[in-house]
Amino acid sequence: MTLNFVQIETKTGIKEFELFQGDITSLPFETDLLCLSAFKDDYTPTNSSIIGQLYKKGINVNKLSEKPSLDFRESLGIWVSEQLQYKTYKRIICVEITGSNNSFIVSVRNLFAVISALEIQGQENVSIALPMIGAGDQSINSDLVISSLLDVSLDFLRYSRFLNKIYFVVYNNEKAIAFNKQMNDSLGRVKIKSPTGQLANLLRKDLNRVIELLIEKNEKDDVFKDLKRVLNSDFRPFEFGAITRKSIEKIIEKLNPNTKKQFELIKKIESLHQSIGLSQWILSYFHTIRVLGNEAVHSKDITKRTPQNLDEKDLEIGMY
Repeated sequence: MTLNFVQIETKTGIKEFELFQGDITSLPFETDLLCLSAFKDDYTPTNSSIIGQLYKKGINVNKLSEKPSLDFRESLGIWVSEQLQYKTYKRIICVEITGSNNSFIVSVRNLFAVISALEIQGQENVSIALPMIGAGDQSINSDLVISSLLDVSLDFLRYSRFLNKIYFVVYNNEKAIAFNKQMNDSLGRVKIKSPTGQLANLLRKDLNRVIELLIEKNEKDDVFKDLKRVLNSDFRPFEFGAITRKSIEKIIEKLNPNTKKQFELIKKIESLHQSIGLSQWILSYFHTIRVLGNEAVHSKDITKRTPQNLDEKDLEIGMY
């Protein structure tokens, strides 16, 4: 379940990071890298660890550590596995924290330094699933973990050649709520709530009817279930912007499957006119949602624009 979402405009295009609540070993999407943490030289598969959950799925992290593709354990406390024969992840990148000579923040920086090394080697890893490393069995303070991951990963995304998306994946509900709050505070997001009143209620009723049809025809796509959940909650602009963009992307992929590997939403939308002849006025509706979504989820300097933020009426237009 997506809890939060932000986009960053960089010289190499728009980059994204998403806060997802769920089991990182059973995600409903594929990523190039799965990050996990461990004690130094200890990959015991405990019931409460990601290493333990992977072991239950037939992935032995200890064996992978014996023949890594890259080994920086002595200098950085990081190693990278060989390519896996596993649908969800291509490789595992392991950070040894407790027992190493590195502080936690240094360990996080080392993690992204190794991802840079992979890029220099020509490995085009475009996505990574990143848990709250060290906050489980190693008992590192959750606030420190959250703030460090946010600061370092945001900075890395701005300069990375290939990495386009970071999924922060949190299993524990209490920690997910804390991560969500700290993420919003660090981004300076305003606390505008969802529209109310007769028109908003009518729009919700009509949208729920259509969403139920989408869910019925696409039972395996959680995005439409998330859309329903957000629409019927006291949502804020970034929640509405994130889930409506995701819904549009899913619809576009079904109309034109060739857009699945394309990253920019604006190009995905325009492809519908060329591929299936969709009329321009219909595309304009997609673009309206895209722009509202951009305003809600992009990380940008809002002090130099008027008005600075979306309000309830803007969200009502988005619902319409």
